[in-house]
Amino acid sequence: TKSTIEISLAFLTIYYFLLQLFEVRGSLQSAENSTVAFRSFIPSKNETPNLLDYIRHLKAPIRFISCEPLLEDLGELDLKGINWVIVGGESGVQARPMKEEMGLNIKRQTETNHIPFFFKQWGTWSADGVKSNKKVNGKLLQGVVIQNMPTIKK
Repeated sequence: TKSTIEISLAFLTIYYFLLQLFEVRGSLQSAENSTVAFRSFIPSKNETPNLLDYIRHLKAPIRFISCEPLLEDLGELDLKGINWVIVGGESGVQARPMKEEMGLNIKRQTETNHIPFFFKQWGTWSADGVKSNKKVNGKLLQGVVIQNMPTIKK
């Protein structure tokens, strides 16, 4: 049912966010200081408005979207009510390339809306369109590591 899918999405989202938060921050927080966040992957331009509306209306201190893998230009996004945006390329043998201008489009929109932007990685394809190891391709966007985090509101 729809509610089962939504609940499953919420629990997977919380788990994944907390793992990333702890990894980035470098330490575990005590239970009374922990945060619950809701995230949605944005797979394509056609699904973007519905997913953004879903996330925007959740009662959570952090509502964020993950545009990874970013495989097409998502155009102008309505980021009202979104607290964080993550962008990244695809990894793996069959990975498809991400174009830099697509990531920069989203970065520009987050800056306009004062939303933290986190560029995770290029993935298997580099900024100059060369297929290589994701560790070699790194996480520089226009020569800079951009991994901003949202402020946790209590």
